[in-house]
Amino acid sequence: MIIIVLRGGVVIIDSFTVIPTTPKLHEWNFKMLELSFVISVVVVVVAVAAAAAAAVVVVVVVVVVVVVAVVVVVIVVMVEVWLVYTSDPN
Repeated sequence: MIIIVLRGGVVIIDSFTVIPTTPKLHEWNFKMLELSFVISVVVVVVAVAAAAAAAVVVVVVVVVVVVVAVVVVVIVVMVEVWLVYTSDPN
């Protein structure tokens, strides 16, 4: 059990249950709960946005790697074809 003494009264915190002892502290407690809810929502939104950004980065990297691989294969095939057609048959 944690007892916090404030100017408006005493707040008793027992197993994450906040028990304000005055109406003013009850209002303060409600504001703190509201604030903690807002912080929780912001943390979840930021986490989801970070995960989405990471997924987009992974997709972009995969697309770039595939495009580069295709370009390299096309260039190699073109060079081989050019070598075959320009080589001396003797």
